Amino acid sequence: MRLFYALTFDRPSRTKLHHLATDLAPTPTMGRTVDIEQLHLTLLFLGEVYREAVGPLASALALLPPLPTRYQCSSIGSFYRRGGSIIWAGVEPFAPLQEAHRILVGATKDLGLAVDTRPLTAHITVVRKGRRETLPAIKPFVLQSEAVVLMHSHQERGRLTYTPLASYPL
Repeated sequence: MRLFYALTFDRPSRTKLHHLATDLAPTPTMGRTVDIEQLHLTLLFLGEVYREAVGPLASALALLPPLPTRYQCSSIGSFYRRGGSIIWAGVEPFAPLQEAHRILVGATKDLGLAVDTRPLTAHITVVRKGRRETLPAIKPFVLQSEAVVLMHSHQERGRLTYTPLASYPL
């Protein structure tokens, strides 16, 4: 099973993010916007994990400290990828997300699972296969988070789908 931990947002926040995405990629030739239901911030990508680890990984959510429920989206950027860039929305405050990431990395290592040791880059992917030369400045807006969720990433009818397996409400 391909798993990751994600910070999820309420519907109005995802709608704001989706509007941002459609402004950045108004036509399919400029990129593919992320489906509104799939918008999230990845706290830790776990990759392929054996099914028996789901329970302990879900239990690790209880180790998290209280996290803010309001975040500010004030920047956009991109990661270059062959075939088109990933365009993302930056999120603040960063320190609480970094601490959650650190705790989840520790819990995952304690289970004997391989872990991505790259530092957290707090961002929300809004466009895949982006084709923009420059990115505009954006007017900051507030995002309301709902939960930290253990997600299963899989293909369903040819589309990438994220299914919640466990949730830590905020």
